Amino acid sequence: MEHSTVKPPVIPSRVNPEGYETFVHRNSWKQIETRPCLWGTFGWNMFDFASDGRAEGDILGRNDKGLVTYDRRVRKDAFYWYKAHWTTTPFGYLTSRRWTDRTTAATTVKACGNGVDTVALTPNGTPVGAPAASPDHTYPWPVTLQSGENVVTVTGVRNGHSHTDTGTWTPAP
Repeated sequence: MEHSTVKPPVIPSRVNPEGYETFVHRNSWKQIETRPCLWGTFGWNMFDFASDGRAEGDILGRNDKGLVTYDRRVRKDAFYWYKAHWTTTPFGYLTSRRWTDRTTAATTVKACGNGVDTVALTPNGTPVGAPAASPDHTYPWPVTLQSGENVVTVTGVRNGHSHTDTGTWTPAP
């Protein structure tokens, strides 16, 4: 989600968007970076966890604000944002991949990654120009999705090796 359109979830509610979680982590990090006097910080929390009485998010009784799901199977967008900052391992990751049913056709496609020489976006097999420069390892492209399913692919290349990630999105009619 583009930061200018990100709205906090209504509390209490069953909606806790992954894009908002990433927005909070990115902006918290910006504050931490400007304060060298902080010698220890941490992100909340590595994994979703049980929390009796919790009535927010996808599952009752669970805090779903971890970087990885409760069952340890899905690494969320915020996880990959941190990975882009804390590793030199080349990768490219398409963010908002689980937001498959888009509300509008006009959207900003974002990828995050690290250790790549180039990053390219290919929606429906059509290459898009280079992304805007990114000091925080996040690469945005404004695009308009076609009606029906759209296969969106991001590719990072390092020393001739491709690191590709793909998602399928459908805009609302």
